[in-house]
Amino acid sequence: LNVGDRVAEIERNVEIVQALHDLYAYRCQICGKNVGAEHGVNIAEAHHIKYFSKSVDNSSDNLLILCPNHHSIVHSLNPEFDYDELQYIYPDGKTDKIILDLHLTHGKEEE
Repeated sequence: LNVGDRVAEIERNVEIVQALHDLYAYRCQICGKNVGAEHGVNIAEAHHIKYFSKSVDNSSDNLLILCPNHHSIVHSLNPEFDYDELQYIYPDGKTDKIILDLHLTHGKEEE
């Protein structure tokens, strides 16, 4: 990618992230909570399932909306994501299932 392409992808990602925030009403796809709602703020974060630095994939199918706690846990433990079961599998064998899914195509290209 040249610099111009990278900027265009990042700009498109911002639009995708906003659309996903709206779709999930800033609720975490793992716990279902909008952790800032009681204080009148929306602090849900977008997470690349396959890290952007390695995949350069800004598609909605590679993004989740997570609360800051789950986002930190995922980055700290680097679990495997199972698209078939829609869950993270942590190194200790524990799992976090995606309970809100309105957009994922399960990592498979549409035919």
